[in-house]
Amino acid sequence: MFDNDVPHSKELEKEVLGGLLNNPKAFPEVDSILTTEDFYSKENYYIYFGLTQVVSDYVESGQKINAAILHDKVSSVFSDKRGLDLLEYIRDLQFCTASTEDTIKAAVGLAKFTFKRDMLKKLRESIKLLSEEDSIDKITSDVYENVTSVEKMYGCSNQPINVTVNNSDRIKDRVNTPRDLGIPWPDQFSEVNKIMGDLVIGQISIIGARLKQGKTTMLTTIAEGVASRGTPVLFLDTEMESDLIADRRTAAISGIPCWEISTGYFEESSFQKFQDKADEIDKEKPFWHLHVPLADDNQLCSIIRRFKHAHCEKGQKFLVIYDYMHLTGEKTSSHNQGWQILTDKTTRLKAVCSEMGAACLAAVQLNRTGENKNRRSNQVAMDLATIAGSDGIAQKGDKVFWWGQKAEDKLHTDNIEGQGDFGTHMLIPLASRIQGKHAMGFSDNRTRISDDGSEISEPFYFNFSVINFQVTECGTLDTIIARSRNVRRQNDSNNEQNQERDGAVELE
Repeated sequence: MFDNDVPHSKELEKEVLGGLLNNPKAFPEVDSILTTEDFYSKENYYIYFGLTQVVSDYVESGQKINAAILHDKVSSVFSDKRGLDLLEYIRDLQFCTASTEDTIKAAVGLAKFTFKRDMLKKLRESIKLLSEEDSIDKITSDVYENVTSVEKMYGCSNQPINVTVNNSDRIKDRVNTPRDLGIPWPDQFSEVNKIMGDLVIGQISIIGARLKQGKTTMLTTIAEGVASRGTPVLFLDTEMESDLIADRRTAAISGIPCWEISTGYFEESSFQKFQDKADEIDKEKPFWHLHVPLADDNQLCSIIRRFKHAHCEKGQKFLVIYDYMHLTGEKTSSHNQGWQILTDKTTRLKAVCSEMGAACLAAVQLNRTGENKNRRSNQVAMDLATIAGSDGIAQKGDKVFWWGQKAEDKLHTDNIEGQGDFGTHMLIPLASRIQGKHAMGFSDNRTRISDDGSEISEPFYFNFSVINFQVTECGTLDTIIARSRNVRRQNDSNNEQNQERDGAVELE
C-alpha cells in the first residue's frame, strides 16, 4: 500500500491536514472530496482517520483542533517503527497557514493523485491482458473497460442536488436555446414523433415482437430515416448479414421483390424500376451495419465506443440499434441465470450509450401470450408481461412498444370503421418515461363505438403498412375513430349520444 514508486504528494497531504487542524469548518467540503485512501503516507493516512473521529466537535465553533486529543485518537491505531514523534508531527502540521479556500483547493489536488494511482494500477493490469489468448475484440473490450472504469469512478458526482434551486434561470436558458432531448424519429414516423417524442440520449427504447412480424424491417426503416438526416446509425444485428439488409433496403426503395434483388433474376419491368431509383439506392448515408451473433455485453460496448471515435464528430449524437436482445454466447449458471444476464446486458447498453452520447433502440422477442397468428385480437396479450427473457428489459426501457401484424378481425374492423386502408401492422406504446409534444400521458385507452352502438375500450396504437420491406405510417387509432365518427354524423342526424360517448380526439 505504501510503495514510493507511485504518484503521490506528501506536501499536499500535509497542507490538507494542517488546513483542517486550523480551519475545521472546511471539513464538510473536504470530506466530500477525500477519503483516508487519498493519503498515501502512512502517518497522514492515520491522522486523517483520527481527525474524522474528532472533528465534529470543532466544525461549528471553528476553533482549532486540539493536538493532544487528536494524538490520543491516532496513537491507538497507529504504530511506527521509525521512531516518529507523532504528537510533535501533529503540532508541526498546525504551523500550516493555509486558509479554508486553500485547504479545499489542496484537497482537490490531492484527489488527482489518487486518480493517477488508480489509473496506473489499471494500466498495469491492462498490460497483462495483452498476453491473453482471447480475440482482439475481447482484449480491446477488457482494456477499455479497465481504463474507463477509473474515469467513471472520478467522473460522476456523488453529491445530492437541491432540485428547488435555480430552476427559473435553468428554464429561461433552455427557452433561449431550445434543444431536442435526443434523436427524433424519421420524418415518415410523424405521428410517433408527435406523441412519443425523441429517442432519448442515454436511454434504451424497446420494441417487442413475435417471430416473423417484421421487427427487423421496422428497425431498418428507422435506421434509414434517421441516417437520411445525417445522424450516424450503428445497427448491431444478431441474425442477419449486412448483404441481406442491403438487399432488403434496395427492395424497399425500388419496389422490386427482394428475391429478384438477392438472386439477380430480374423481371423485365424490374430493370426500369432499378434504373429509376439508382440515384436513391446509391445515395450515401451514415448507416453502418454489423453482424454480431456472438458478441457479449463487453464486446458490444467496445464496438459502440470504437464507432463513436471512428464515425462521429466530437459531441455528435448517434443512434444504436440492437436486433435483438437475447443470450449471445453468455454462459448461464445457478448464480448467473439468463434473466440476470439479459438485465445486465440492457443496463450495460444503456450505460455505454449515456457515456458516448447515443440513443439506443433495441428489439426483443415477445412470449407466446403475444402470439397473434390464427387468433382474434381479444385473445392476444399486448402488455409489458409479454416481454420475453427478463422483466429487467422492460424496467430499463425509456419507451416500450408492442409491434406486430393485426389480427384478421382487427384488420377488418379498422378498415371498415375508418373507411380506408389503415395498414397491416400496429405499434402499441406500453410504457414511456418521456413523451412528445402531443403526449397522451396516462390516458392511453380509447373508446370505440361500433355500428350496433356497443362500446369497446382498447389501447391506443399507431397504424403501419409493411409491403416488400417498406414501412409506411397510416395514422393512429384516433384517426380511425374520428373518421368513423364523421361517417356516423353523415348517416345519423341524431348522433349526439354517440359523440358524447366517443373517447377519440379530433383530427387536426
